[in-house]
Amino acid sequence: MRLAAAPPRALREPTGRRRAPADPQQPRPRRRAGRPAAAAGAGPAAAAAAQPAQPPAAQTHQQQHQQPQQQQHQQQQQQQQPQRQPFEGDAPQQPRGSWDTVNAGQAFEEDAYEASAQAAARNSWATRVRSATGRRNQAVWSPQLDPPPLLGCVTVVLVGPKKPVSCGTAARACSCFEVADLRVVAPRCDHTNRSARSVSKGAQYVLHGAQRHATLAGALVGADLSVAFTRWLPGRRQPSLPDVPSLLAHPDVRRALTQPLAPAAAAAAAAPAGGRTAAGGGSDGGGGGGGPRVALVFGREEYGLSDAEVAACDVACAISIGRLQESLSLSHSVSIVLAQLYQARLSALADAAGGAPPFAVGSADELADGVDTCAGVEH
Repeated sequence: MRLAAAPPRALREPTGRRRAPADPQQPRPRRRAGRPAAAAGAGPAAAAAAQPAQPPAAQTHQQQHQQPQQQQHQQQQQQQQPQRQPFEGDAPQQPRGSWDTVNAGQAFEEDAYEASAQAAARNSWATRVRSATGRRNQAVWSPQLDPPPLLGCVTVVLVGPKKPVSCGTAARACSCFEVADLRVVAPRCDHTNRSARSVSKGAQYVLHGAQRHATLAGALVGADLSVAFTRWLPGRRQPSLPDVPSLLAHPDVRRALTQPLAPAAAAAAAAPAGGRTAAGGGSDGGGGGGGPRVALVFGREEYGLSDAEVAACDVACAISIGRLQESLSLSHSVSIVLAQLYQARLSALADAAGGAPPFAVGSADELADGVDTCAGVEH
């Protein structure tokens, strides 16, 4: 049996998915003027969306009465909610709109901050610091404090930092607690790039003055006591300290923190020539007369110090944290340790002076009083 051949494609019957070929002699129908193009070949939803919105006067009667009913319902709910009775210890309520309290729906923006009292004190302090430094480039200058830096006997060592932000924030912590000696061992980043300088704020001079070493042994030259910070203390052969207060009770640390203050001139004469930081042993950077130098060693952001690096230090110390986190970030660890050392230094000097030390800051305007001169080159 022989099957008949299929007709050509042009002669097939039109189906639902195919259109019949258009007659070239028949003109195409034109659209009526003023009719939207979307409504011509779209469904009813597109045609309804293309219609112009009706004015408010054309709203229905139900829409006009819907808003008052919603307001009345909200008022009834507020009346049914129980009101909190004030207690005796409650602070007096401030008027709404005052920036001294946290008001719902209001944000503390820059304009409001500039109008506050703390902004005026901060601007005054910044102006005095700029006048004392002579607006020199921080790459070539270092501040000379009188009295000298309180933690001039401390050296911060960062081993293998990976992120420039970590170096910048650690430098800012050093500047906050008057530590000028920062040393970086085999960094895996540029510790003086733009991101590091940005987060360091006013501590760029610490970044530019940081010593770079290839090995940890080279960075510990001149240190009388080296302390490795790690959480994993069990199994260590060298002495281990469970927390920072135990470190403060170490004989060398206690002797360094209790050194009497030396005048700025004597501190400058005792500092090594040509260096901005006291790197040699037996010098505490001007904070006292011949106290021991303590090196605080911090590890990498991901996995900290190796076993060999911890063993190369004299003491291993941990920072007390909770049970839900493995460890602290690098910058937080540096800040916590330096803050406790600085507070211990302040307490020791206050006890030696029979009260508050003479350099105690009484107001924000006095923060810059200790900045005396600036050694550097105009840039």
